[in-house]
Amino acid sequence: MNSNLIVDIGMHRSEDTDFYLKKGFEVVAVDADPSLIQLAHSKYENYVNSKQLTLLNYAIFDKDDEEVTFNIGEKTVWNSIKKSITERDENQSHSIAVKTKKFTRVRIGVSPE
Repeated sequence: MNSNLIVDIGMHRSEDTDFYLKKGFEVVAVDADPSLIQLAHSKYENYVNSKQLTLLNYAIFDKDDEEVTFNIGEKTVWNSIKKSITERDENQSHSIAVKTKKFTRVRIGVSPE
């Protein structure tokens, strides 16, 4: 096991990813929101190119390689497969289709297929 590896599930705005990259850790960051993955890729392009950071666009779920509806809200911290979570406190949302991975199947240190 790589003791220098951090897995950031639900990367969101990449605050944790940023912290650990700056400490020199290798990071695998997973988020179902493709716009957050894109932002992180732009922000951390040098880390991605050096293979210190791997970004994976999946929803962590109990089934592998399925397509599920993922809800993205105005308050992105509440993004979720469950619409009731995303839309609490009258938070408006829209839905996208996203692929799933079981946590145990996240390919650590390997770029997405």
